[in-house]
Amino acid sequence: VSQSRYVWYDGSEAEVSLSKAVRQERYQIVSTVGVRLQSSEMIRYYYGVEDSEVRADRPAYAPGHAFNPFTDVMFNFGIHKNWIVVTRLGIEGLDREITQSPIVERDVLVSGLVALTRRF
Repeated sequence: VSQSRYVWYDGSEAEVSLSKAVRQERYQIVSTVGVRLQSSEMIRYYYGVEDSEVRADRPAYAPGHAFNPFTDVMFNFGIHKNWIVVTRLGIEGLDREITQSPIVERDVLVSGLVALTRRF
């Protein structure tokens, strides 16, 4: 399964990904790999440092657009006919345009989710 997504706000973001799902009676595993393109306006808004924000330990920085590769895996498990445990683990590598910012300390983002849902 391939997906694409486009979002517009203070710049833009586009995503292209491939997913593979394995479904059984009580569980589902979905793995995804893709790339996220973020416009220079968006990267500048979140990771840039304007001249008015400069300090001795924080120089001005005006980044360009970024390509961030990512992967995630989601595991859903039915614990009862109407109750499902949802878990997700994601890893996103940050483009050099982001990691070179003086306000960024990491080059990889790790995210996770654990949830309990009920069907009605």
